[in-house]
Amino acid sequence: MSFLQAKSRRKVYVIAVVIAVLVAAIAYLSSIPPDTFSRAQVAEGLNVSSEAKATVTEHYQDHGQFPQDNAAAGLPHATDIQGKYVSSIQVDAGEIVVTYGNDANSDIHGRTLILRPEISGRIVTWVCSSVDISPRNLPQVCRGAQNSAASTSSESNSNTDPCDEEGGRAKMVFCGIGEATQSPWGRLILAFWVIVLVYWMVGRIRS
Repeated sequence: MSFLQAKSRRKVYVIAVVIAVLVAAIAYLSSIPPDTFSRAQVAEGLNVSSEAKATVTEHYQDHGQFPQDNAAAGLPHATDIQGKYVSSIQVDAGEIVVTYGNDANSDIHGRTLILRPEISGRIVTWVCSSVDISPRNLPQVCRGAQNSAASTSSESNSNTDPCDEEGGRAKMVFCGIGEATQSPWGRLILAFWVIVLVYWMVGRIRS
């Protein structure tokens, strides 16, 4: 076998492995239930509301009562507190109402997560729940009245879904691609780029 033949065969092996990995990745991403990404989006509300929780808690400890609204708590207007999936954070008689919008999935868009304070002496802990978000779209910490947390970090770290927890840039890209594959157009675009990549690799073999 000549050197050129051996080199060409190695290229074929490499391309075969790359294609196999791409196919496996696409199959995995497509198999992730759509509600996994909705849970990740709902979990963002726990992080975006962290300043509001800290401020409301401090107000209670200083004044012995909860603020009635954002202004009383010293927070910006509700719609000025946003995230990628959160459209507003509203203080309502001590409770914090997280409303989802912007880029949120349709199954949570316009719906709310309620953060309710519970008092033990001067200690304030927060319980999250919702009346209009399906339980399957709620992080585990928000699915039962007994699941309370004293801080945002303990709330977000209780999630076990692959895209719920904070991660590096690679994880954000991976979850973003996975979310895109949940729509027919997303799958079509991904398939197009896979075909382009394969075509480019075949061209490299022939060159």
